[in-house]
Amino acid sequence: MKFSFIHNNSKLANNLVVFIFMSTIMLWDFKFYSLHFKYLILALIPFLIFEIYKDSKKIKYIYYSILIFILLFFHLIFSELKYIEKFNNIYDIKILKILYFSYISLCVLIFFPIIENNKKKFINFFIPIFLISTLISLFYFEYDAPYFCGGIPDYFNFFEYYKNNNGETIAVNKGEFKLSFNHFLYEENSHLGMVISPIIIYITFYLLNLENKFKFILYLISFFIFFVLSSTTLLLGLIINLLILIFIVILKKKISGIYKLSFLLIFTLSIFTTSSECTQRISSLINLYYKDILIGKFLTSSKKIENKNAQETNNKNSNGTLVSSGENLSAEVNAHAIKVLINSIKNKPFGYGFDNYYIAYNDYLLEPQNEFFWRVEGYNKGDGGNNFIKLFSEFGIFSLIIFIIIILYIFDKKIKFENKVFFVPFIITQFIRGAGYFNAGFSIILLMILIDYINTNYLEKKI
Repeated sequence: MKFSFIHNNSKLANNLVVFIFMSTIMLWDFKFYSLHFKYLILALIPFLIFEIYKDSKKIKYIYYSILIFILLFFHLIFSELKYIEKFNNIYDIKILKILYFSYISLCVLIFFPIIENNKKKFINFFIPIFLISTLISLFYFEYDAPYFCGGIPDYFNFFEYYKNNNGETIAVNKGEFKLSFNHFLYEENSHLGMVISPIIIYITFYLLNLENKFKFILYLISFFIFFVLSSTTLLLGLIINLLILIFIVILKKKISGIYKLSFLLIFTLSIFTTSSECTQRISSLINLYYKDILIGKFLTSSKKIENKNAQETNNKNSNGTLVSSGENLSAEVNAHAIKVLINSIKNKPFGYGFDNYYIAYNDYLLEPQNEFFWRVEGYNKGDGGNNFIKLFSEFGIFSLIIFIIIILYIFDKKIKFENKVFFVPFIITQFIRGAGYFNAGFSIILLMILIDYINTNYLEKKI
């Protein structure tokens, strides 16, 4: 197949396409005035027109994206029959979101070969931007939250006090404060953690060598900053992804490739297990899942809220009973999302429709027999805290098709291992902690995995 735009004409155009994809995925949380970088993929419109103009065979990609729009639209209609008679503004927005997803699918269909063949360039565009933005963030230094999973403890007590969100000055015990800072590209450390795991793994496996000492140093500095800006998302994502990739390497019987991955796994595990914040969050999750999800005893043993003001405030939007677990807030949010998922499977096994997780969320709260943690109302109402729960709640049993393809992709020997190293950690990490389809490049990477799998297994000529 000819890729005239890439092979025959402009190297600059190729670089621009890679840069736009990189910015859309890696810089997704950054907003410059009214320009939100997660929407930079819209800048590919002239490139799409040029590609289709130069190669008329690629018009079939438009038909594929239209088919995707039709499937998502009719699934939404099927999920919300009440909207057939009345289209309101909210529904119009949903249609626009489906249209945007279809546009993303068209971009991925046409430009997938560029990203597949330029993964190193993708990373080498990101690293300098990240390092420069880090210097700017340090120049305009602002305290980050002093307590988070991972990070570097302030054993030398550089910071004896910090100001909380209310502006109050709080004394900090030696070694209790984490040395960190607010990075202006990311509102939270976890937002960086959603996208950085595949970059760390890919650099470790393919790029971290002494052939280019300058790049080697830049990579090490970047690694140091990544772990300074640590989070549960980053560390847990790394651990799970590394375990998967090591298992694949063992199956491929390429033991030589296991050493770098194993070293990174041991290093990450050492940080995770020695951080009280990390272990506390995991123990809270296990405690809530065990009591509430597995054996169902949590609801009978949980404490009813005695604060009448809290009850009155929260009951305005719900009929259920307010409860308190005494566990970590993040654990409560995740446990609550699991309960919403179970409830959605019972009520709508075919799903609530594209980007309708908030309806599943509200349905759970409105059922009188349900109990929920009073602190979590409103948290992750649109995304469920991770994209596994969101995807399953919105597409029900249809989402099993996607999950099965991802599993097959991971263990398919015909898929390039380099592609797995780069693409799979994005998806796995955001199944742990995600922010919807259009954030952190989730829809882009998911579509690339689907295309790569279909190309490899079912099509002689790549789509």
